Amino acid sequence: MASSAASRVALITGCSTGIGLAAAVSFAKAGGWTTLATMRTPSDAPASLTSLPGVVVLPLDVTSDASIAAVVDHIKTTCGGRVDVLVNNAGYGVPGTIEAIPLDVSMGVFDVNVWGSVRAMRAVLPLMRARKAGVILQVSSTSGARGIPTSDVYTGSKFAIEGILECTRYTLAPDGVSVVIVSPGPVRTAFTDRYVVGAGEEKEGGEEGKTTAESSAAASAAGGSGDGGGEPAGLARDRRLTQRFVDILNERMQGADAQDADEVGALIHRVAVERLASGPREGAFRVGTCAAAQGILDNSRHHSDGRSGPVFAPMWAKLWEVSDSLDKEDAEAQGGGA
Repeated sequence: MASSAASRVALITGCSTGIGLAAAVSFAKAGGWTTLATMRTPSDAPASLTSLPGVVVLPLDVTSDASIAAVVDHIKTTCGGRVDVLVNNAGYGVPGTIEAIPLDVSMGVFDVNVWGSVRAMRAVLPLMRARKAGVILQVSSTSGARGIPTSDVYTGSKFAIEGILECTRYTLAPDGVSVVIVSPGPVRTAFTDRYVVGAGEEKEGGEEGKTTAESSAAASAAGGSGDGGGEPAGLARDRRLTQRFVDILNERMQGADAQDADEVGALIHRVAVERLASGPREGAFRVGTCAAAQGILDNSRHHSDGRSGPVFAPMWAKLWEVSDSLDKEDAEAQGGGA
């Protein structure tokens, strides 16, 4: 479907499920938008998306320069080279410590979560700068503001892209381009299932398709960390610690305080419209999708010791609670407990 001259154009990555799908639906239902909803496999697009007016589903692998170039070619030929909003949503997580996750798997997470976003930005920024207008909206996580136990690589990828954007926003502002990071709290999506098995919406199969235990076993078979030297001491305990925190995350994602993806998608659309109207001189750089998420953003950088305050103190308390329970289980298994 060609874009009408009056239509604004939104390019959204990772749209087959979850937040990306919800955001695409929100833009389309608002009217006045050509919504370029991208995903690795367009046949996965649900009818709830494809049936909406103004929606164009396109194939996109954010790790492929050629795939991104094909999308840009489509924008130039059917949308007049116009992109008003880029929503970088594609991403996935692999749970575990840096010792337990093979290095190539860690690099794969960064290739999607960091360099995938960078590739997409590099592709559309010339179009935005030519029009002196645009919004780059990065779907991140509260993990981009503070680390959580056994989320080493996923959290690292979010810190990395947020650091890049914190610099980039300054250089883009004079050209009328706004940069916004949207940080969801717990959201009811299938992301937790994919997080457990180490696969995201933009990745299927391979090492990323293995469970936490399988990935750890692969690391052990390759020589522990995958870099030689045997299994690091305490790796088995790290796996158990990881599983406990994955369980905690799953509970939060399905808890009473979790948001629906539709709510987050509507917020993404609202923020994009507001920033198009205000330009880069106004508006917050980081936006939490709920009060709890905003509270983390507002407090995580205020305590340089990394231990005190409303964000870090509860995290440390939970860590020692889980760690102590593992110690107790070990003692009981060895006959030293009650």
